[in-house]
This record gives sequence, structure tokens and C-alpha cells, in this order.
Amino acid sequence: MTKYECIKGLVVPELEDYEGMETGNDFIVNVGTIWLQEDKDSPMLTQENGNWLDIDEQTLDEHFIEVPLYKTEG
Repeated sequence: MTKYECIKGLVVPELEDYEGMETGNDFIVNVGTIWLQEDKDSPMLTQENGNWLDIDEQTLDEHFIEVPLYKTEG
């Protein structure tokens, strides 16, 4: 699992479900939000609250940075 933080906000079409049916609304990804990636081979990102993004590798690279999965004290 990999953890990412959004460093450049973006707006994507909101999808009804994993089938990809667009709702006609926008989904706003705010700077500072944390997202998890289960599989490095897939750019699918999820949040603990159930939000998910299915984005391409270029968007991942431009809008997110990898952050430590667990915060260490120091």
C-alpha cells in the first residue's frame, strides 16, 4: 500500500459507481487530502471515507506526492 497527499487540487467528473456512470457533477480533490493506493500497478486511489479516484499515471505524478505510510516520531 502507498500513501499520497494531494499537492495540486483537481476537479474530475463525479462517477455514480465503479461502472463509470457520470452523475453530471464535479468531484473536487482538495490540496492536502490523503489518498491510498492498494496496488502500484493501478492508479486507483481511495480514501478512508469511501471516496475513490481512477486516474492516469500522469495525473498521479502531477497532483500527488508519496508520503510515509506511518508517521514516525522524531
